[in-house]
Amino acid sequence: MAFSNHFFLLALLLLLPMASSTAKFIYQKCDKSFAGNDTLTSNIKTVLSNLQAKASQTGFTTSTATGTPPDQVYGLFQCRGNAVSNCSDCVTAATLKLSNECSSQSVAYIWYDLCFLRFSNVVNFFGSMENGEGVIIDSPLNALNPIAFATAVANLMSQLVKNILNSGTNLYATAVANVTGIEGLSSMTGELQCTQDLKSSTCISCINWAISQFDACKTRRSCTVLHSSCTASFTS
Repeated sequence: MAFSNHFFLLALLLLLPMASSTAKFIYQKCDKSFAGNDTLTSNIKTVLSNLQAKASQTGFTTSTATGTPPDQVYGLFQCRGNAVSNCSDCVTAATLKLSNECSSQSVAYIWYDLCFLRFSNVVNFFGSMENGEGVIIDSPLNALNPIAFATAVANLMSQLVKNILNSGTNLYATAVANVTGIEGLSSMTGELQCTQDLKSSTCISCINWAISQFDACKTRRSCTVLHSSCTASFTS
C-alpha cells in the first residue's frame, strides 16, 4: 500500500491517556497554500462551521461545500469511540485552531486525543484511506523483555481486529489484556478505530497498515499510529 507522497513523523512523546475529560492537542499538518481566492476561503469556513455545529449531535459527520475546482471543499470529524459525550468541545477547539493557523491552506489535518478533523479541496476523500496523512507517537521508555512484549502487542492487536470487525458501523474497539512473563507489567491496553465513512473492508486495510507501523515502536512501553482514516495504539 503506497503512501509515498506523504510523510510519517516519529515523535518521542508519551502516549496520551486513554480517557480524559479535556481534549489534548497531539499533531496537525496544513498544506497547499493559496491566496486571492475568496470563494475557497468562504467554502473552508462553511465546512468548518458545519462540522462544529454538528459536533454536539453526533460523534462523526462529513460536510461538503460544492464549487468549481479548486473551490470545492470536503471535511469530516471523528470522535474517539469512547469519548463521544466529551467530543463537542474537542471539535470546536480543532476548528478554531485550523481557522487561526491554516487560514491560507486548503488541506489540513488535526488530531486531539478525543477527536480528529480534516478538510481538503484536492480530492473527495470520503470512503478512502488514500490521500492521507499520518504520525507515529511513541514513549521514550523501552519495555523489559522486548521479544515477549512484542508478542503481547501482536496478540492484543489480533484480538482487537476481530473486535472491530464485530463493531458494526462504530468501527471502534478497545481492550485490556493480561500480560505474563514481563517484569513489572501485568496488563496492556489497546485501541483501534476507523473514521466511519469507511467500509469495513477499507477499515481493516487501514488498520492492518497502521499495525504494521508498530515495527518502528513495538518494544516501547506505548505507541500510537494516527492516520487520517484510522488509528491504532497500545499502552502499558
